[in-house]
Amino acid sequence: MNSSSLTKGGFMTRAAYQDRVCPHCLDKGTTVLGDEIHIICHCPATQGVLQQFTAKFQGLTRLLDLPPFASFTPDEKTRMVLGNPPPQALQKGLKGWVTETTPICSEFAYALRMHVTSLLPVVVDMSSDDEVALSSDSNDDFSPILLPPGFQPALTPPNATMLVPLDPAGQQMLGHHILFKWPTYGWCLGTISASTPTQNVRCLNK
Repeated sequence: MNSSSLTKGGFMTRAAYQDRVCPHCLDKGTTVLGDEIHIICHCPATQGVLQQFTAKFQGLTRLLDLPPFASFTPDEKTRMVLGNPPPQALQKGLKGWVTETTPICSEFAYALRMHVTSLLPVVVDMSSDDEVALSSDSNDDFSPILLPPGFQPALTPPNATMLVPLDPAGQQMLGHHILFKWPTYGWCLGTISASTPTQNVRCLNK
């Protein structure tokens, strides 16, 4: 699972590989790397898709005279369902592999994508056209943000100067972890790895 983090100033950058935690397991209080193997074979929220396709992949391995699909390791299964041939298939030739696996792997990838999409939180538009509501100066109390299980706010928050764009004090935040809740993707854990060098920088791609 890909996740994102924020640099100083609020700009997007890709989180380091080891910080791309599974959001579905994070919601349950477990921090685990959300890579392809986990999402396809291990995550309780998503492994059911592979289980639905196991019979098809079992039939595929029989058709291509390969070892039983169930005998492969999670890493090997992940490679196979994503269309990568096992060593045994390379020894027998790729033509049969490509012909027989492409439809099944495509169907699996589509099903997995649809299932993961269905797990994303629904974003409710709470905006209002009521000018009175927009200009309200009421001091209503708002509920605090509830962090995922296992997380708590830092005991010592960064001081104001560390959060000012382009302030050298912000360099002290490099290497620290940040937990951010995106409206669509939910909680994402990342590491602050860079700061914006000038006001003209709008996005950092890595």
